[in-house]
Amino acid sequence: MRDLIATLPQVDADDADRRNRLLGALNGWVVDDGVVRARIAGPPGALRDWVMCGNGAAIGFDRHGGAPCGSPGVDGVAAVELIDRFEPLLALIERALGIAIDPERVDPRPPAGGLPVELATLDARRGVADRLWLIVPQDLALLAATGPFASPLAAHVTLDGRLHFPGPRLSPLDAAELGAGDLVLIGAGPFDAVLDADGVPPCRGRFDPGTRVFTPTAFTQGVPNGG
Repeated sequence: MRDLIATLPQVDADDADRRNRLLGALNGWVVDDGVVRARIAGPPGALRDWVMCGNGAAIGFDRHGGAPCGSPGVDGVAAVELIDRFEPLLALIERALGIAIDPERVDPRPPAGGLPVELATLDARRGVADRLWLIVPQDLALLAATGPFASPLAAHVTLDGRLHFPGPRLSPLDAAELGAGDLVLIGAGPFDAVLDADGVPPCRGRFDPGTRVFTPTAFTQGVPNGG
């Protein structure tokens, strides 16, 4: 086990805290109807032109509106147009991290030693709508905000649980008349139900058997009998 641990990458505690605060500040915002997803990931090799900022940060533009956005090269006008198209996402970076995005020039490669962060807006219909890379210098001071929780980011997380809902109520006389093969129709629903999942409080809501969708309404401390 010690040999295995020795082969794993190690991150300084301060660096790990900085990474967590950075990602916590950027994830979950809504920009142009798309939910922002941020992750620490190296930029693709094809991304060759970088907009350098006065504080040492750098921006590499990749996709806009679901399509490749092109490269500014050494054309200052093209760089300004790209910056303008990504203005909502750049404004979010400034607000979430407390830093200034002040473009100065275009370089063919990003600064060395910085932390690469991929930012993308996720559109429900098209997937990735806009995407850029942000290089954050290690010595750049951050005033990281707290990003909101965005449920679409967790839309495909599998959760094991049990769904409880009351069964049909029959009088003793009616129940005694039931025999093998008889059916009890309980209606089309939706039904009152409680979702009991490991690690979280039970959640009361409504279950639609036609769509197999559970819609939560409130958390509860108890689970009713039946299921």
